[in-house]
Amino acid sequence: MNMKTLVILLVLALATIFALVCVLLTKKEKSTRCMELQNPPQDVNVGYQSKIFADLTEDEMVQVVKYLKNNLGIHLEDAYHAKPSDNCIYYVDLHFPTKAEALDVLDRGRHQPPRQALAVVFFGGQPDPNVTEFVVGPLPHPTHHRDITLRKFGKKVPYNSRPVTEREYKDIDVFIFQRLQQASELLKVCCEYNGKNLATLTTAPEGLCLVTEPPGLCCTRMFKVVGITSTLSAWRCWSITAAWTSLSGR
Repeated sequence: MNMKTLVILLVLALATIFALVCVLLTKKEKSTRCMELQNPPQDVNVGYQSKIFADLTEDEMVQVVKYLKNNLGIHLEDAYHAKPSDNCIYYVDLHFPTKAEALDVLDRGRHQPPRQALAVVFFGGQPDPNVTEFVVGPLPHPTHHRDITLRKFGKKVPYNSRPVTEREYKDIDVFIFQRLQQASELLKVCCEYNGKNLATLTTAPEGLCLVTEPPGLCCTRMFKVVGITSTLSAWRCWSITAAWTSLSGR
């Protein structure tokens, strides 16, 4: 047998061995996947460390709202029905621990600090309307609260900086369409307004302080009425920009 034939046989042998190894590895991988599908992993027992960032439970939220209603000394309206001139709890969420506290729990295995909630309250029924943030704790049975607004923002949060509530959006829509009825004939002629082809959109910035407003009533919002009308030849879009003073609803 000459050298050339020997080299060819050696190459074929190596190729055959490589192919067999690949086949065996592929079968092993498929077998492992099948075993995983047949035996799905059981629920992992989550350690207490992970609970440091766990969302508030329904019971904890109820207890926070109940505590604030009993301890702020004012009537708090339900946020869904609250008018801009009412006091209401707008937002409740977990108040995260500091980085040092979290690392003590996660890296050093120390005890978890008491869980606390962050509550955002709209004080629209005050002489000086404002938005205040409270830390409420310990959960699930809160006994104290503290105002962190100045420490967090460095100043009081003006009332016109708050988000628009669903009740306020509805009041704005009612106000706009009542006013547009006074010019319905004009809008019909110039914009083909039929009483239904209008939509209201808020514009940025949400809050605007007018110089003519007395102190404490800096709560004007800008909004835009957008109408889209169509004809056989073209589409037309037009808008009206106006102001809405939240506290008075005018």
